[in-house]
Amino acid sequence: MVLGQPVRVAIMGARGIGRVHARIFHELGAEVCAVLGSSEESAARAAEELRSSFGIVPEPFSDVERLLERPLDAVSICTPPRLHFVHLMAAFARRLPACCVNSMP
Repeated sequence: MVLGQPVRVAIMGARGIGRVHARIFHELGAEVCAVLGSSEESAARAAEELRSSFGIVPEPFSDVERLLERPLDAVSICTPPRLHFVHLMAAFARRLPACCVNSMP
């Protein structure tokens, strides 16, 4: 993170609750710079929806490792719960702070 620059956040799973996380991070002044989808098409669609709805222009990714190669300050994990552990460990391996909320019944 560079002093005076916005925090660079990636949203893993940018549809559903990820869309809400992206909007909130954006409203707080963070740069939502990347989104992860389950496929290239899904990621591109999520990126376009964020652009048209909120003016957020993230780079779309379908591969978590490629996404995590980007210069990031944090990630928000909004993928299905079965993927949370793998995505958290990948973020932690790069010493990235992660936001991950799992609501279990």
